[in-house]
Amino acid sequence: MTLVDADLRSPSIHGSTETERSPGLSEALLGADLEGSVVHPRHHPELGVLPAGTPVDDPAGLLEVGLGEKLLAFAGADLVIIDTSAHSLYADALAVAIQCDVTLVIVDARSTRRRALGQLVDRLQRASAKPIGVVINRSEPSGRARRGR
Repeated sequence: MTLVDADLRSPSIHGSTETERSPGLSEALLGADLEGSVVHPRHHPELGVLPAGTPVDDPAGLLEVGLGEKLLAFAGADLVIIDTSAHSLYADALAVAIQCDVTLVIVDARSTRRRALGQLVDRLQRASAKPIGVVINRSEPSGRARRGR
């Protein structure tokens, strides 16, 4: 499995996996050898991580061209997970989603409104992305769930 940090604006995966930010995806998309950019974190040696790389002037433009082709270089990976910036903030997430086999939408229960989520799923479908589900973060368990039911 390989985890790709495609949030070129505010990358965080390198921090949570205790790896370097660069070299990474931005360098690979600009022509560097992608295989040399994949690292295996000390605490998760079975996980390949492709960090975001150095900052670029036009993240959305860079992500729109050739991301899928570059990621095919991970022929040995059974699964490639691509983390993007929040869709509501930038067009980067949509540019990535349309190049992926499927899209899993992650929402913050505290700040995401149902209408906005519905609009996002509609937008993904109209763009030929394939949303397969939603994961809800930061939700409080219901009283029934807290009691072990």
